[in-house]
Amino acid sequence: MITELAIPQDLFALTMRLDAPLFQRPYVWNREDQWAPLWEDVRGLAEAWLGPHVPGPGHRPAEPHFLGAVVLQDRQTSYQEMRAATIIDGQQRLTTLQLLLHALADVLAARGLDALAASAARLTRNDDATAARLEDAFKVWPTNRDRGAYTAVMLARDPAEIPAAHRESPFAQADAYFRSVMGEWLAGVGEGNKQDTDALANRAAALLGVVTRGLRLVIIRLGADDDAQAIFETLNARGTPLTAMDLIKNYLFQKLDPHAAETQELYDRYWSRFETPFWEQEISTGRVKQARAVAFLGWWLAARTRAVIPARTTFSAFKRHTLAGGDETAVLADLSAAAQRYEALDAASHTRHGELDPLAMFNYRVDVLGLDVLKPLTIWLQDPVGGGAPAVPDDQRRRLLAAVESWIVRRALVKEASTGMNRFVVERLLRAASAEPDRMGERVEALLAAQTASVSYWPDDEEVRAALATERIYRTMAQARVRMVLEAIEDRRRGYSDGHRRAEAPVVRGTCTIEHLMPQQWRLNWDEGADEATAAECDHLVHTLGNLTLATQGLNSSLSNGSWEAKRAALDTTTGLLTTRDVLREHPEAWTDDDIRERTAVLTEEILAIWPVPAGHVHRVPQRALSVNNATMKDLLEAGLLAAGDELVGVARDGRTVQGVVDAAGRLMLDDVAYAYPSKPASRVRGTSANGWTFWHLRSSDGPTLDDLRARLLTPSE
Repeated sequence: MITELAIPQDLFALTMRLDAPLFQRPYVWNREDQWAPLWEDVRGLAEAWLGPHVPGPGHRPAEPHFLGAVVLQDRQTSYQEMRAATIIDGQQRLTTLQLLLHALADVLAARGLDALAASAARLTRNDDATAARLEDAFKVWPTNRDRGAYTAVMLARDPAEIPAAHRESPFAQADAYFRSVMGEWLAGVGEGNKQDTDALANRAAALLGVVTRGLRLVIIRLGADDDAQAIFETLNARGTPLTAMDLIKNYLFQKLDPHAAETQELYDRYWSRFETPFWEQEISTGRVKQARAVAFLGWWLAARTRAVIPARTTFSAFKRHTLAGGDETAVLADLSAAAQRYEALDAASHTRHGELDPLAMFNYRVDVLGLDVLKPLTIWLQDPVGGGAPAVPDDQRRRLLAAVESWIVRRALVKEASTGMNRFVVERLLRAASAEPDRMGERVEALLAAQTASVSYWPDDEEVRAALATERIYRTMAQARVRMVLEAIEDRRRGYSDGHRRAEAPVVRGTCTIEHLMPQQWRLNWDEGADEATAAECDHLVHTLGNLTLATQGLNSSLSNGSWEAKRAALDTTTGLLTTRDVLREHPEAWTDDDIRERTAVLTEEILAIWPVPAGHVHRVPQRALSVNNATMKDLLEAGLLAAGDELVGVARDGRTVQGVVDAAGRLMLDDVAYAYPSKPASRVRGTSANGWTFWHLRSSDGPTLDDLRARLLTPSE
């Protein structure tokens, strides 16, 4: 086994064929995950080579980009056959390099740069006399499933020459993408005079140089007798993958003398903190678990670059940021200082007792809502203009925090998804704030108020009122979020939102339990001959906002489900919270459905006061264009095709009839569980996958299906 560092020019200059074996998966790389990050690295290196450096004694060219490892095993061939090797690992990146070189050759040829084009083309074809078969003409020969599409693309000199059957293949898409981005990058020069022509030639030469010599691969060459499978398993399964922080540590410190005192000092001052339990702790960010240091690195880069940094490109983005700054020690110092500030903020945010400053409270609520997409903003706000610059006006900082916090809390209350919010936060909100730090609050507030897209709009008062009036938030919202909202109301009543303190301290955060004033099992002691409709309404109201309160300690089940008299007495002796004591004082005799509705309205107004919108702000959920793919039962309810209390009937596999009830929020209630979409409860009844739209019938098994009602919804009225 031989391991060597190689560049594409060295690897592909040889007259030989690299074969992907039949058992390997087909080509799966795509634009978002691989092609675009690769192009960004290529473009960054090309631009770094072009300037602003001036070659000379102190010139240090841009460092090559490391693509990863490739494992090849030589195959014995006859003297009359093309020399060949089997690709054990790395066929995706080798195939991509061939597609990139092919597209580059055609882009350069189209601009009359024939010599440069020929240099690129030579690395994609074997022109030796031994290339007797079609596959021998190619440097890389893919697995059998991909050969038709790959050949069609690699033989085409223009996308129009690709047969229609292969134009949607990933090879054709990669070819089109690379042609497009390289063409755009070269555009704007070479259009007329000699100066433009020279500029085009320089730009093209830099691009060719990066693709052929600026990318590096580790080539592991196996002999015919080496155990390829064992090596493949070792590389792909048994080892622990290096994190972005591991790569960055190596990148920053490998150039220094490991035995020098200065190196140890840099490590102790700027890096050692990242190797402590706080930073090594694994946290969940979306669906991914990773060390806090790795997550923070992505947030910090987004804060510094005002660009979304996908996790897979963190290391490359860090290198580009470092090259742009020109001083690796300064970048490391900035990263370390930001980490120190963030660690202190995190500790303050999760202190259960005492008053928090606005940024710490903001960070606490962001964490409760699970909105890591806002972390770049939080990090930027700790040092918005850099050391030594004039301080940002405190009122502007507070105004920004108030606006963003209102925006995210209101969106959570009306159940708007956060999908796609990260790009808006970094590329729109953060850029708006950083453009004029001394007006950051005004600018961000105006930006949010102007949004109309579902991913970014700011719900107005009426939409929040409508949502909370009927929403069973105890069932549909995480309890930590419900508790956070009730904590905010408690603090307001204690005077910790307007500065007029009426209590010694704010509520203890994250510890109170959520208690139902009317018990969840209300029928045990509260059922006084309620008819079916009233009972259904109670089942719904029991989980709405007005029936929820905070308790400093949980009640045992007998008291929790006891009569109002018993429950009121138990709460009176166990809590001093104003949100609870106010209910006990104002309702000594009974707690009714109407009381719940009235309290929901009162608490909603307090929520609107805690998280306000600008005066006159009116914007509700954007109207969706309804289709078979996105229509919901709530849409049927709003159109009058369903009504709260309607029965939906389905038939189980054993012939048993099952009934569910439509609630006021347009959901199907089945065995006290709410379903926003009909297929999941249908599958539960059937015991197998089922289409809920055709399974559920209105009022009887002979009634119209939900699909029939949906068809009426989508059919324009006469």
